[in-house]
Amino acid sequence: RHSAGRPRLALDDLIYKKHGITAHFGQTAFATSGNRLSHIVLTRNWNEFCTTTDDNQLIYVGTGAGRQRQAKLLSETRHSFPLFYDPKNAKTCIFYVGHWKVVTSRTRWLDPPEVYMKSQRQMYTELAFERFDEELHQAILNGENLETK
Repeated sequence: RHSAGRPRLALDDLIYKKHGITAHFGQTAFATSGNRLSHIVLTRNWNEFCTTTDDNQLIYVGTGAGRQRQAKLLSETRHSFPLFYDPKNAKTCIFYVGHWKVVTSRTRWLDPPEVYMKSQRQMYTELAFERFDEELHQAILNGENLETK
């Protein structure tokens, strides 16, 4: 199950500072506000999407100082957060696929880094589905008449 697809900027207009979304929909996968994870946007270029909420979503985090900070923040996150998929074949539209939570027992730091999808990765974790937020889904759905940016 997923929401209607929306461009990132349209989602900013619809749900930024609402429904627990505390960061803008920029180009980074891990959207943060202060030291708190707001939401994650995964692309098929860097992570495979799970096909059912019965499966855990695998996330591999790349290397570099910025990604290391993001990996640390993700590994320390205990609250559930919205997860969005960007399949890259939907004209920059992204889709809300539910609120997910880090499975801390499945988090591993990779030293040395491992190659996954042709890129070096320094951390691996799994997310477990927690819930699908109907109010967030409706806020995205009700924006269907907005002009896309």
